[in-house]
Amino acid sequence: TQETKTSTLSVEEVTKEKSFTLFPNPFQEELQIASKEQSITQVQIYDLTGKLIQEERVNNQNSFTLKTNSLPIGTYLVIIFTDKGKETYKVIKK
Repeated sequence: TQETKTSTLSVEEVTKEKSFTLFPNPFQEELQIASKEQSITQVQIYDLTGKLIQEERVNNQNSFTLKTNSLPIGTYLVIIFTDKGKETYKVIKK
């Protein structure tokens, strides 16, 4: 006799409330980053291949304007570092 075993795998979606607002998105020349609770220490922009495109050190500010004139049109990942960790956002330059 042949025994068949089945099991169900469930995936629980983990969603963390984002601490920052990035606007406008899509953006053109500047991207505003703001938070009511957390202070920004560093901002990194990566292209979708994982290449670091731009990096800015920030002096523990709750808001920051990222100058993006040199970025070509495309989709980017913005990683915002704080003293509590980091958060990643997807943004589009048009």
